[in-house]
Amino acid sequence: LTPPPALRDSVASRGLGDVYKRQHYVCLGDVVGYNPNPCECIKIVRDMEMPCIMGNHDEYCAGDIDLSGFNPHASRAITWTRDRLSEERERRRKIHDDAEVVDESFQMTHLWFFDIDSGESTRLTSGDFTVSDPQWAPDSSKIAYVTRPTPKVDDSSWSDVWVVDLEGNAELFYENEGPDASPRWSPDGNTLAMASKPQPGNTQWYSKLHLFPADGGEPIIMLDDFDLAFGQPMWARDGQTIYWSTGQGTVTYLFGVYLDSGELTIRRAPVRGANGQWQLSHDGNFWVFSHSDPVRPGNLWFAAREGDGFGPAVQLTEANPWVGQEEVELGKVESVRWTNSDGGTIEGVITYPVDFQEGTQYPLIVNPHGGPSGASMESFSSTNHMFAGNGFLVLQINFRGSSNYGQEHLNANQDNWGIRDYDDIMTGVDYVIGQGWADPDRMVAYGWSYGGYMTFWICLLYTSPSPRDATLSGMPSSG
Repeated sequence: LTPPPALRDSVASRGLGDVYKRQHYVCLGDVVGYNPNPCECIKIVRDMEMPCIMGNHDEYCAGDIDLSGFNPHASRAITWTRDRLSEERERRRKIHDDAEVVDESFQMTHLWFFDIDSGESTRLTSGDFTVSDPQWAPDSSKIAYVTRPTPKVDDSSWSDVWVVDLEGNAELFYENEGPDASPRWSPDGNTLAMASKPQPGNTQWYSKLHLFPADGGEPIIMLDDFDLAFGQPMWARDGQTIYWSTGQGTVTYLFGVYLDSGELTIRRAPVRGANGQWQLSHDGNFWVFSHSDPVRPGNLWFAAREGDGFGPAVQLTEANPWVGQEEVELGKVESVRWTNSDGGTIEGVITYPVDFQEGTQYPLIVNPHGGPSGASMESFSSTNHMFAGNGFLVLQINFRGSSNYGQEHLNANQDNWGIRDYDDIMTGVDYVIGQGWADPDRMVAYGWSYGGYMTFWICLLYTSPSPRDATLSGMPSSG
C-alpha cells in the first residue's frame, strides 16, 4: 500500500522526506495541549522548524519540548523536555563522533513550569531520573507525575508517582516496591487514582486501580477480581465512575467501575476492533476515541453516552480516503480458535488472501507477536494486506504468554519460553492446514523481538520428519 501521488507530493513539499514509506498514513502534527477554551490549542509539528513559545534556555533542548497541558485556569502550562547534552557530548556531536556505549549515559527528561502571562519558565524537577505524564491538580496548586531511573523501556518497571508544587518542592507520593503509573486527579481534586501493583521488577502481573486521598495515605485497591490489564484511569465528570480501556481477546473494549460499589459498568466498545485514546467530553455526554478495524485504518470516532452504553458510532476523520477512492482490495480478517496439545483454547487472527476460495491451499506466513506479553488484534495492518494482495495467508497467534486472556494465560510461559508457546503456534499451523487453507509445502515465519525469538525456535524445532514433511524458513528480527 502506497499513498497516491498527490499525497506523496504534499508530504515532500512539507519537508517530511520519506515518512510515507514508513507508514501508510501521514501525521503532520500532534495536538499535545489544549485550553478549556475550545478556540485555542497548541500543536507541535514534527520534522519541521517552528518558533518555540518557551524560547531558548541553557538547561533544556528547545527542540524536544512537549507541552503537556494548560492548567485549569489556562494561564500556566507544564512542559517536559530533555536536558541539554553535556559539553563533551555536544562537542562530539558537532564533529560527528557518534560512537556510543549502550546504557552508559542518558539524556533525562524533566518538568518545567511556564507562566503564559509573564513568559517566565521555572524548572520543577532535576536529578538522575527521567519524568513523564505530568497531570495538573484541579486547583492548579500541584502536579502529579511519573519518574523512572532512566528512559529505557524496561525501567518503566521501576516507575514511581511523585507530586510537586509550583515552587519545585517534590515528594514521593506512594512507597511501593512495584511500579506506579498514570496518576489522574478526581474532578474535585480530593482523590488521586493510579495504576499500581506490588510485584517489583519486570513482571507480567496486571496492575490494579489504586485510589488515594489527595494528600497521600493508604489506598483503596479496586478491581482485584478483574482478570485483565488495567491502564490509564479516566474519571467521569461526577467523580463517581472510573473508566479504562484494555484488550480482551483480539479486540479492545472500554470498561468502567462504580467507585461506591465496585460494580463494573461498561464492558464493551461502540464498535468492534482496536480502540484507544479515549476522551470523555467536558459535559460527560459523549466519547471521542481512535478506532481501527481490519478494513479501516485508524481514525477518530464519536459515540454518545446512553446510560451504561453508547449511541451509534460516527466516524469523524478520514485519514486515508484513497483506500476507498482507489478501491484497494483487502483480504478478509477474522479471529479463529483451536485446541493446543494440553487441551487449552488458543486464539489467533487470520488474514485471508484477496479473492480467497475455499478448497484452495495458499502459502502460509506465520507471524508470532512480540512481548511475549503482546497480542495480535483485529486491527488494520498494511503489512498483512500487502501479503494478502500477493496471495498469502497470514496467521498471528496469541500463544500462552500473551495479554488479553487473563493472568493465568499471561504467566503460562514464564520460565518456559519456546515450549508451551511453540506448541500453541504449531497447533495453530496444524489447524489452518487441517481446514484446507494452507499449503504445508509453502510456509514461512517471521517476527520482531519475541516474535523473532520464536521464529528461531520454529526453525530449530520444525523439521522435515514431522507429519507435514515440509520446511519452514525464518526471517526473524530479534531485538
